[in-house]
Amino acid sequence: MSFSFGEGNIILNAINKYINLNTDKENNQDDLNVGKIIGIISKIIKEEGFNINNQKTKFLRKNNRQSITGIVINNDEVAVPKQWVKNLRAAIHNASKLKECGLNIPYDVQNEIKGMSSWLACVNREKYSTIIAQCENLLK
Repeated sequence: MSFSFGEGNIILNAINKYINLNTDKENNQDDLNVGKIIGIISKIIKEEGFNINNQKTKFLRKNNRQSITGIVINNDEVAVPKQWVKNLRAAIHNASKLKECGLNIPYDVQNEIKGMSSWLACVNREKYSTIIAQCENLLK
């Protein structure tokens, strides 16, 4: 089978099809399947005249945490890192304590909380609906 990058996404479709066919079968040969897939992909890339930089190449399995530009992708769900959410919750808590004491929440803290909640809404509004609602209630 011969592939060419000039033919659009044929190579990617072939690789995806091969991966889907071989990973849908539940068996104990996962490592063998992964090895085959890596070998086939490497062979195709080299045949096309490209080189693989092994220091920049990473193969992740389904249960690995995949983080891209501050967004975490796990099990086909988009999220933000847990520590980032914890920091936002802490900011909400501290700001609400100020408000309970009758003090004004500093303008820069309000803007930071508003921006962080907007980011959560952009990434995954359904998952973070409660914390987004807490932000909205706090900033009223």
